[in-house]
Amino acid sequence: MGKHNRLFCEIADKEVAGERQRVGSLAQAEELPDGVVKRIFGASLEVAEKPGVPGSGCAVRINNRPDAGQEVSRLRLHAMSGPRIGMP
Repeated sequence: MGKHNRLFCEIADKEVAGERQRVGSLAQAEELPDGVVKRIFGASLEVAEKPGVPGSGCAVRINNRPDAGQEVSRLRLHAMSGPRIGMP
């Protein structure tokens, strides 16, 4: 990736094409166009299954609102892999 190492930064900087609708939390996901949520989950699985990513599975986590650990007002999925991922 480019200088930011984060896809959403590259989209914001118009380095790559992307839909620019902002969604602040999971509660607002229903505002997304049809098919976008499916593509988001598909992309998280694709990242977690890339060669060199450890483990035989992945966990996808969404921190929804501050009490759940959401620090940025943007819907983000965290795809994690590795041996025996411990999640609270």
